[in-house]
Amino acid sequence: MEKLNSYINTRWFILIGTLIGLFPVVSFVIGVPELILVPLGLIVIWFAFTYPLYYVILMSALVPLSIQVDDVGGGLGLSLPTEPLMIFFFGLLILRFFIIGELNLQIFKHPIVLFVLAYLLWYLVTTLTSSMFSVSIKSFIARCWFVSIFFFFLLGNLKDKKVFKQLLFAMLIGGTMMVLYTLVRHAGEGFVRMHSYTIMRPFFNDHGIYAAYIAFFVPVIFAFSFYGNRFKISMFWRVVLAGVLVLFLLGILFSYTRATWVSIVAMLALGFLIKIGVTFKQILITLFIAISLFMWKSENILYELSRNKQDSAEQLEDHVKSVTNISTDPSNLERINRWKSAVEMTKEKPIFGFGPYTYTFQYAPFQRPQDITLISTHAGTLGNAHSEYFMAMSEMGIPGLLLLMGVFLSSVYIGIKLYINAKQAWVKILAISITLGLFTYYFHGLLNNYSEYDKIGVPLWSFLAILTALDLYHANYSKPKLDIHAEPISE
Repeated sequence: MEKLNSYINTRWFILIGTLIGLFPVVSFVIGVPELILVPLGLIVIWFAFTYPLYYVILMSALVPLSIQVDDVGGGLGLSLPTEPLMIFFFGLLILRFFIIGELNLQIFKHPIVLFVLAYLLWYLVTTLTSSMFSVSIKSFIARCWFVSIFFFFLLGNLKDKKVFKQLLFAMLIGGTMMVLYTLVRHAGEGFVRMHSYTIMRPFFNDHGIYAAYIAFFVPVIFAFSFYGNRFKISMFWRVVLAGVLVLFLLGILFSYTRATWVSIVAMLALGFLIKIGVTFKQILITLFIAISLFMWKSENILYELSRNKQDSAEQLEDHVKSVTNISTDPSNLERINRWKSAVEMTKEKPIFGFGPYTYTFQYAPFQRPQDITLISTHAGTLGNAHSEYFMAMSEMGIPGLLLLMGVFLSSVYIGIKLYINAKQAWVKILAISITLGLFTYYFHGLLNNYSEYDKIGVPLWSFLAILTALDLYHANYSKPKLDIHAEPISE
């Protein structure tokens, strides 16, 4: 019987291979070159059905190397090849759920999962009440495939310790290739700031998204390089990873993205606070006090900031100084204009907002004449709220903002808890590096919003899945104690 099964499998393999091999010949004979893509499509479908986890890992590696096509027909833009692959796999997950109906109820007790579900539910509610339903429903579906694939699917497949390294290394390989490409091109232009805005094309359309993507991985590369023995990484690859860390830092430096520079400093500050034993509760109280003081002394603070006249500049030192220039720097002034518009929109619709992804089309009437800048527009064609938080507040109301912050803050809480209380060293180190990687974007999100793009959505939700899986499956909590020389990761 075993020989018969082997014989049948071999025959099927030969038959399918022959049919796939005939497609290029047939396409040439009948003059339809598009048929050449059919074998590739069949291979992709087979791979997704047979090895779904590695299909997702491959997608993660391809994300930084995908190319944005603004119009593939009907005014629809896609990131190729990743978004079609995601759409197909999202459909496959839905089909699998209705056929098999597998559901691990245990995960729904976890705080990150609960906040993610509540956030998605409110996303749906505000989509149904949206001022532009057709726009919001597309945004909701896209958000669903990000969360379904890179959070829930990965969460169910991170019980095996090997998968953490496989996923992260795959993402690092794709990211390293992209950063190398960008730096080589940038070197050819003399690392001039003027070219930093477009030098990473066609893979990234914006230097801010490029820098934000790189920043996610800086703490992870540091952990793999300097604590690689905890993950059974050989000395050779640890040295290679140290070189990759330098490469990524250079990528951030020469992106001239001020928001990412500041987020790296904030990440280091958070890491230091956690290292010296500051608790999540103390961090939360400090954050609340800082926000309260800013609101109380906002006029004095804004007056002091208005005295800074340094615009964006070629010299790194001057470019850093321009971060706080809110008197003459057009980018900073326009950012404040967008934030104020978001506040005015929230005042009009404080509960449900205007609907997901509608800010760009709705904010223009809410601009005040005194806030208009040289780069302002009323056409709804140039960007968004320049803040994840103001964007969420204006589009999904105050509940949407609170739920988004709930997702972010719960992950920081879990990360700190794992670092302090987890028994195994590799769990501690991976948890804190993932938390700090996430925090680079949480802080960056004060000044920009990119989570709707696959370049940011994939690492964001994947990192959240990793952190949740560490807490659910691998924490093995002990008494509060830090020992980075404990048992290493096992294969």
